Amino acid sequence: MRFLRESLVPAEAGYIAMRIGALVFFFLIAVVAAGIVLTRQAVIPAPQDERWPEYSAAAADRVILEGPSGVFELLRQDGAWRLRLPDRGVLPLAESRKVEALLEFLALNKPIRRLSNSAGPGGGFQPRAAVTVEGRSRLEIGGDDGSGVGVFARMADKPGLMVLSKDYADVLGRLPAAYLDTRLMDLSVEDVLVIRMSSMHEGWEIQRKKEEFVFVKPDILGSSRVQREAMDLWLHELGALQAVSLAPMPPEQGRLPDLALILRQKGGRNSFLKLWRPLDDSKPWMVSSSRQDVFFLLDQERVEKLNRNAFSLIDRRLVLVELGQVRRLELTHAGRVFIARRDGENWRSEGAGELTGIDMRLWRLTDLQYEYGPVGALPASAEQALRLVLKGEKGVPLLDLVFYTDSGLPGGQCWAGRYGEKAFHPVDSRLFMDLKGMLPPLAE
Repeated sequence: MRFLRESLVPAEAGYIAMRIGALVFFFLIAVVAAGIVLTRQAVIPAPQDERWPEYSAAAADRVILEGPSGVFELLRQDGAWRLRLPDRGVLPLAESRKVEALLEFLALNKPIRRLSNSAGPGGGFQPRAAVTVEGRSRLEIGGDDGSGVGVFARMADKPGLMVLSKDYADVLGRLPAAYLDTRLMDLSVEDVLVIRMSSMHEGWEIQRKKEEFVFVKPDILGSSRVQREAMDLWLHELGALQAVSLAPMPPEQGRLPDLALILRQKGGRNSFLKLWRPLDDSKPWMVSSSRQDVFFLLDQERVEKLNRNAFSLIDRRLVLVELGQVRRLELTHAGRVFIARRDGENWRSEGAGELTGIDMRLWRLTDLQYEYGPVGALPASAEQALRLVLKGEKGVPLLDLVFYTDSGLPGGQCWAGRYGEKAFHPVDSRLFMDLKGMLPPLAE
């Protein structure tokens, strides 16, 4: 009998465990079912045909945003959006595309679902951000709804809560700087007629004449050509120039700018930039412009791009020749002569037949730039080394250029000047060496 009782104990224990497991399983099913029922009772699908939002995005002129940084407004005035900040009397421009993107976001992102009065956090709802459009339709955003994809929200003039996309928390939590338009100039490169730059160290003026820019000031550069590629690039950078942020305060009263730029454009429009150097070199510059009514901060890197000296813009190409017109090339030095003639698309030389590489050398010639100058007289250490003559149809002279060697110049440089003129420039000597190599060898 004892053996029988002992053999029944494990079986009985297993049976009891199975019964307990079954009870737990049915209990969990009941809880889930109840939850589903309760959820279905608490959730009201958002109507698809409801008007959302209750304003016209195209007609909206005022948006009030409340978030972690406080309260600020976006106002449409005279066709442009402006930013109103606390404790600031002026209204800087806001980026229209960003404001319009905000209104479009509000219009497209309708409620995911609405909740009955008994669902959600109820009286514990705590707004973390809000947006009010046109003085009505105030929308408040609360915390996460627990699903990971939505946040609780409510309309101030409507009962009950709803769930909106989680993106609302990010969009309505942006700082005012996210909407600030920091572009400083409004210009079209093709419309610029006059540019004046003045600083404590130098000043210059450039004017457009027909299809090119030329210097009119300083007098030493009068009528000098401006390198068109450099000018176009600089004007494009100027049109895209953006400040870092708003300045906390204006410069000291009565203090003159350290750098000023004025542009006159077609139609009589004038644009300007005024910059003040920081008293502490580690701080950014202060800038005001004709496009904005406020003072901004500009970092040193952007100032350096803006502050161009005249020499960086001058066209330093020494030779301007229409390559398609060249028909004859002559090189002479110390009794040695090299002559090449263009025959259709090819070059030929007396006694050498068809030649290659002439067009490449001519192309490099038009890209030859001087380092500084001109100087009116060569130093005693300079010696004539090579004369280059280019001619067109019927022997029309196109260029007569002379190269000079000089041990007093830095390595890799030589002098170059037009034959018969008293104006000489130091240039890179690589093209000179290349041309010199085309001369016949010295007679023994």
